[in-house]
Amino acid sequence: MNMKNETPEDQPVKRILVMLDPSAPGRRALRAAAGIAADLQAELLGLLVEDMNLFRLASLPFTREINLFTGSKEDFPPSSLAQGLQAQAERLRRNLAAAAQQRQVSWSFRVTRGEIVAEVMTVMPQVDILIIGRPRQSLPSRLRLTSHDLGRRSGSQQERPKAAGHYPVMAYFNGSPSSLRGMDTAGLLARDNGGSLRIILPLGNQPLLKELEQQVLQWMRQRHLKARLIYLAEVTIEKVVHLVNREHGSALVLGRDTFDLDQGSFSELLDLLPCPVVLVN
Repeated sequence: MNMKNETPEDQPVKRILVMLDPSAPGRRALRAAAGIAADLQAELLGLLVEDMNLFRLASLPFTREINLFTGSKEDFPPSSLAQGLQAQAERLRRNLAAAAQQRQVSWSFRVTRGEIVAEVMTVMPQVDILIIGRPRQSLPSRLRLTSHDLGRRSGSQQERPKAAGHYPVMAYFNGSPSSLRGMDTAGLLARDNGGSLRIILPLGNQPLLKELEQQVLQWMRQRHLKARLIYLAEVTIEKVVHLVNREHGSALVLGRDTFDLDQGSFSELLDLLPCPVVLVN
Protein backbone atom coordinates (compact mmCIF):
# COMPACT_ATOMS: atom_id res chain seq x y z
CA MET A 1 0.00 0.00 0.00
CA ASN A 2 1.40 3.38 -0.96
CA MET A 3 0.99 5.87 1.90
CA LYS A 4 3.16 8.70 0.56
CA ASN A 5 0.21 10.92 -0.28
CA GLU A 6 -1.58 10.56 3.04
CA THR A 7 -0.50 13.92 4.41
CA PRO A 8 -2.89 16.67 3.24
CA GLU A 9 -1.74 18.08 -0.09
CA ASP A 10 -1.92 21.68 1.08
CA GLN A 11 0.99 21.08 3.47
CA PRO A 12 3.39 18.40 2.22
CA VAL A 13 5.98 17.17 4.69
CA LYS A 14 9.45 18.34 3.66
CA ARG A 15 11.51 18.49 6.86
CA ILE A 16 11.53 16.01 9.74
CA LEU A 17 13.65 16.93 12.75
CA VAL A 18 14.72 14.41 15.37
CA MET A 19 16.23 15.51 18.66
CA LEU A 20 19.18 13.19 19.11
CA ASP A 21 20.14 11.60 22.42
CA PRO A 22 21.84 8.32 23.40
CA SER A 23 18.97 6.78 25.38
CA ALA A 24 16.90 3.81 24.20
CA PRO A 25 13.86 6.06 23.49
CA GLY A 26 16.24 8.37 21.62
CA ARG A 27 17.39 5.53 19.38
CA ARG A 28 13.78 4.54 18.73
CA ALA A 29 12.98 8.15 17.89
CA LEU A 30 15.80 8.21 15.32
CA ARG A 31 14.60 5.01 13.66
CA ALA A 32 11.04 6.33 13.59
CA ALA A 33 12.14 9.65 12.09
CA ALA A 34 14.15 7.92 9.37
CA GLY A 35 11.20 5.67 8.53
CA ILE A 36 8.77 8.58 8.24
CA ALA A 37 11.27 10.55 6.15
CA ALA A 38 11.52 7.62 3.74
CA ASP A 39 7.74 7.17 3.56
CA LEU A 40 7.16 10.86 2.86
CA GLN A 41 10.34 11.49 0.83
CA ALA A 42 11.32 14.22 3.28
CA GLU A 43 14.67 15.49 4.53
CA LEU A 44 15.89 14.10 7.85
CA LEU A 45 17.41 16.67 10.20
CA GLY A 46 19.27 15.71 13.36
CA LEU A 47 19.70 18.17 16.23
CA LEU A 48 21.76 17.64 19.36
CA VAL A 49 21.22 20.18 22.13
CA GLU A 50 24.03 20.39 24.66
CA ASP A 51 22.28 21.51 27.82
CA MET A 52 23.83 24.73 29.11
CA ASN A 53 22.94 23.70 32.65
CA LEU A 54 25.56 20.93 32.47
CA PHE A 55 28.30 23.47 31.83
CA ARG A 56 27.05 25.67 34.65
CA LEU A 57 27.13 22.64 36.95
CA ALA A 58 30.62 21.61 35.86
CA SER A 59 31.96 25.12 36.49
CA LEU A 60 30.92 25.14 40.15
CA PRO A 61 33.92 24.90 42.49
CA PHE A 62 32.48 22.00 44.50
CA THR A 63 31.68 19.78 41.47
CA ARG A 64 33.49 16.45 41.70
CA GLU A 65 33.32 13.16 39.82
CA ILE A 66 32.70 10.22 42.15
CA ASN A 67 33.69 6.67 41.26
CA LEU A 68 30.68 4.60 42.36
CA PHE A 69 32.82 1.51 42.99
CA THR A 70 35.85 2.94 44.78
CA GLY A 71 34.23 6.04 46.31
CA SER A 72 37.18 8.21 45.24
CA LYS A 73 36.58 11.83 44.21
CA GLU A 74 38.26 13.65 41.35
CA ASP A 75 38.07 17.15 39.96
CA PHE A 76 35.76 17.43 36.98
CA PRO A 77 36.73 20.49 34.90
CA PRO A 78 34.47 21.93 32.16
CA SER A 79 37.03 20.84 29.56
CA SER A 80 36.40 17.20 30.49
CA LEU A 81 32.65 17.72 30.02
CA ALA A 82 33.26 19.34 26.63
CA GLN A 83 35.37 16.38 25.51
CA GLY A 84 32.69 13.93 26.59
CA LEU A 85 29.98 15.85 24.77
CA GLN A 86 32.11 16.08 21.64
CA ALA A 87 32.62 12.32 21.60
CA GLN A 88 28.89 11.78 22.17
CA ALA A 89 28.03 14.17 19.32
CA GLU A 90 30.25 12.22 16.93
CA ARG A 91 28.57 8.93 17.89
CA LEU A 92 25.13 10.41 17.38
CA ARG A 93 26.15 11.90 14.03
CA ARG A 94 27.30 8.45 12.88
CA ASN A 95 24.02 6.92 14.08
CA LEU A 96 22.07 9.52 12.13
CA ALA A 97 24.13 8.94 8.99
CA ALA A 98 23.64 5.16 9.23
CA ALA A 99 19.87 5.45 9.74
CA ALA A 100 19.56 7.88 6.81
CA GLN A 101 21.69 5.73 4.54
CA GLN A 102 19.65 2.62 5.37
CA ARG A 103 16.44 4.45 4.45
CA GLN A 104 18.05 6.32 1.53
CA VAL A 105 17.04 9.80 2.65
CA SER A 106 18.98 13.05 2.67
CA TRP A 107 20.14 14.24 6.08
CA SER A 108 21.95 16.94 7.99
CA PHE A 109 23.29 17.25 11.53
CA ARG A 110 23.66 20.23 13.82
CA VAL A 111 24.85 20.77 17.40
CA THR A 112 23.69 23.71 19.49
CA ARG A 113 24.14 24.70 23.10
CA GLY A 114 21.35 26.12 25.23
CA GLU A 115 18.25 25.26 27.23
CA ILE A 116 16.71 22.11 25.74
CA VAL A 117 13.04 23.11 25.91
CA ALA A 118 13.78 26.62 24.64
CA GLU A 119 15.64 25.16 21.65
CA VAL A 120 12.73 22.83 20.89
CA MET A 121 10.27 25.73 20.94
CA THR A 122 12.56 27.69 18.63
CA VAL A 123 12.99 25.01 15.95
CA MET A 124 9.41 23.68 16.00
CA PRO A 125 7.95 26.31 13.61
CA GLN A 126 10.76 25.64 11.13
CA VAL A 127 9.97 21.98 10.49
CA ASP A 128 6.94 19.85 9.64
CA ILE A 129 7.45 17.06 12.17
CA LEU A 130 9.54 17.09 15.35
CA ILE A 131 10.39 13.82 17.11
CA ILE A 132 11.86 13.74 20.60
CA GLY A 133 13.13 10.69 22.47
CA ARG A 134 14.41 11.48 25.97
CA PRO A 135 16.44 14.72 25.74
CA ARG A 136 16.42 15.04 29.53
CA GLN A 137 18.91 12.15 29.64
CA SER A 138 21.41 13.51 27.10
CA LEU A 139 24.46 13.16 29.32
CA PRO A 140 27.81 11.77 28.16
CA SER A 141 28.41 8.27 29.44
CA ARG A 142 31.10 9.39 31.86
CA LEU A 143 28.53 11.43 33.76
CA ARG A 144 25.81 8.83 34.09
CA LEU A 145 25.47 5.24 35.26
CA THR A 146 22.24 3.54 34.32
CA SER A 147 20.54 0.61 36.03
CA HIS A 148 21.44 -1.44 32.94
CA ASP A 149 25.13 -0.73 33.55
CA LEU A 150 24.84 -1.68 37.22
CA GLY A 151 23.07 -4.93 36.37
CA ARG A 152 25.61 -5.85 33.72
CA ARG A 153 28.58 -5.15 35.97
CA SER A 154 27.13 -7.00 38.94
CA GLY A 155 26.15 -10.00 36.85
CA SER A 156 22.46 -9.73 37.74
CA GLN A 157 19.81 -10.76 35.25
CA GLN A 158 17.31 -8.12 34.24
CA GLU A 159 14.03 -8.59 32.47
CA ARG A 160 14.38 -7.63 28.80
CA PRO A 161 11.73 -5.10 27.74
CA LYS A 162 9.43 -5.95 24.89
CA ALA A 163 10.05 -4.44 21.48
CA ALA A 164 8.39 -1.06 20.93
CA GLY A 165 6.13 -2.61 18.30
CA HIS A 166 4.26 -4.52 21.01
CA TYR A 167 2.92 -1.25 22.39
CA PRO A 168 0.48 1.14 20.73
CA VAL A 169 1.21 4.42 19.00
CA MET A 170 -1.17 7.04 20.40
CA ALA A 171 -2.46 10.22 18.75
CA TYR A 172 -4.80 12.92 20.00
CA PHE A 173 -7.42 14.11 17.49
CA ASN A 174 -9.76 17.07 17.95
CA GLY A 175 -10.54 17.89 14.32
CA SER A 176 -7.81 20.49 13.82
CA PRO A 177 -5.62 20.32 10.67
CA SER A 178 -2.47 19.53 12.63
CA SER A 179 -4.20 16.77 14.61
CA LEU A 180 -5.30 15.22 11.30
CA ARG A 181 -1.72 15.31 10.08
CA GLY A 182 -0.79 13.85 13.46
CA MET A 183 -3.04 10.85 12.81
CA ASP A 184 -1.32 10.38 9.45
CA THR A 185 2.05 10.38 11.20
CA ALA A 186 0.82 7.98 13.88
CA GLY A 187 -0.45 5.65 11.15
CA LEU A 188 3.00 5.58 9.55
CA LEU A 189 4.67 4.93 12.90
CA ALA A 190 2.30 2.06 13.72
CA ARG A 191 2.75 0.50 10.30
CA ASP A 192 6.55 0.79 10.26
CA ASN A 193 6.91 -0.65 13.78
CA GLY A 194 4.24 -3.33 13.55
CA GLY A 195 2.31 -1.78 16.42
CA SER A 196 -1.32 -1.00 17.08
CA LEU A 197 -2.92 2.43 16.94
CA ARG A 198 -4.95 4.35 19.53
CA ILE A 199 -6.81 7.57 18.72
CA ILE A 200 -7.68 9.79 21.69
CA LEU A 201 -10.88 11.83 21.30
CA PRO A 202 -12.19 14.59 23.59
CA LEU A 203 -15.51 13.89 25.28
CA GLY A 204 -17.31 17.14 24.49
CA ASN A 205 -20.85 17.78 23.34
CA GLN A 206 -22.41 14.86 21.52
CA PRO A 207 -22.74 16.47 18.04
CA LEU A 208 -19.03 17.36 18.03
CA LEU A 209 -18.03 13.92 19.29
CA LYS A 210 -20.13 12.20 16.61
CA GLU A 211 -18.51 14.36 13.96
CA LEU A 212 -15.02 13.50 15.21
CA GLU A 213 -15.86 9.79 15.28
CA GLN A 214 -17.10 9.94 11.68
CA GLN A 215 -13.92 11.71 10.60
CA VAL A 216 -11.75 9.06 12.24
CA LEU A 217 -13.77 6.20 10.74
CA GLN A 218 -13.53 7.76 7.29
CA TRP A 219 -9.80 8.31 7.81
CA MET A 220 -9.33 4.64 8.71
CA ARG A 221 -11.30 3.45 5.66
CA GLN A 222 -9.31 5.64 3.29
CA ARG A 223 -5.99 4.40 4.65
CA HIS A 224 -6.99 0.78 5.30
CA LEU A 225 -5.97 1.14 8.94
CA LYS A 226 -7.50 -0.07 12.19
CA ALA A 227 -7.44 1.93 15.39
CA ARG A 228 -9.09 1.79 18.79
CA LEU A 229 -10.83 4.95 19.96
CA ILE A 230 -10.22 6.16 23.50
CA TYR A 231 -12.29 8.95 25.04
CA LEU A 232 -10.93 11.55 27.43
CA ALA A 233 -13.34 13.67 29.47
CA GLU A 234 -10.81 16.25 30.65
CA VAL A 235 -8.15 17.02 28.06
CA THR A 236 -5.06 18.31 29.84
CA ILE A 237 -1.37 17.48 29.53
CA GLU A 238 -1.53 15.56 32.81
CA LYS A 239 -4.57 13.50 31.73
CA VAL A 240 -3.08 12.67 28.33
CA VAL A 241 0.21 11.61 29.91
CA HIS A 242 -1.65 9.43 32.44
CA LEU A 243 -3.57 7.77 29.60
CA VAL A 244 -0.43 7.11 27.54
CA ASN A 245 1.30 5.59 30.56
CA ARG A 246 -1.75 3.45 31.36
CA GLU A 247 -1.82 2.12 27.79
CA HIS A 248 1.97 1.64 27.70
CA GLY A 249 2.16 3.83 24.61
CA SER A 250 5.28 3.54 22.46
CA ALA A 251 4.89 7.13 21.21
CA LEU A 252 2.54 10.08 21.63
CA VAL A 253 1.68 12.12 18.52
CA LEU A 254 0.24 15.61 18.96
CA GLY A 255 -0.77 18.29 16.50
CA ARG A 256 1.00 21.49 17.41
CA ASP A 257 -2.23 23.50 17.68
CA THR A 258 -4.11 20.94 19.81
CA PHE A 259 -2.54 22.24 23.03
CA ASP A 260 -1.23 25.61 24.10
CA LEU A 261 2.29 24.26 24.52
CA ASP A 262 4.25 27.06 26.09
CA GLN A 263 7.72 26.43 27.47
CA GLY A 264 6.42 25.41 30.91
CA SER A 265 3.80 22.91 29.75
CA PHE A 266 6.14 21.42 27.16
CA SER A 267 8.81 20.96 29.80
CA GLU A 268 6.21 19.18 31.94
CA LEU A 269 5.29 16.92 29.02
CA LEU A 270 8.91 15.85 28.50
CA ASP A 271 9.42 15.28 32.22
CA LEU A 272 6.36 13.04 32.61
CA LEU A 273 6.41 10.92 29.45
CA PRO A 274 8.74 7.89 29.23
CA CYS A 275 8.16 7.44 25.48
CA PRO A 276 9.02 9.53 22.40
CA VAL A 277 6.89 12.61 21.65
CA VAL A 278 6.00 13.56 18.07
CA LEU A 279 4.82 17.10 17.33
CA VAL A 280 3.25 17.79 13.93
CA ASN A 281 2.73 21.24 12.41
